[in-house]
Amino acid sequence: MGDRKEASKMNNQEMFEKILNKIESMDSKLDRIENRVNATFEQTAGLSEFRTEANGKLENINNNIEEIRSDVSLANITSSKNRIDIEVIKNVINK
Repeated sequence: MGDRKEASKMNNQEMFEKILNKIESMDSKLDRIENRVNATFEQTAGLSEFRTEANGKLENINNNIEEIRSDVSLANITSSKNRIDIEVIKNVINK
């Protein structure tokens, strides 16, 4: 009967060590997962910041394009008026 208790203690000790090893292994895996999650958060934050900056720059470009369009339109109107004035002056001179 003493041998059974001794064998049972060994089995319990072995099981405890196996469980402890499993827990340590899982703890190590959780640390790696946590590191990966942290890296993912950092990358996501960086990408979000880049996106915000890029959107701001694109908005500035769009605003500049609108200003250029307005300037070109005004230049075309002015040019047309100048052509009309030139024709009027030519007609006055040629009379």
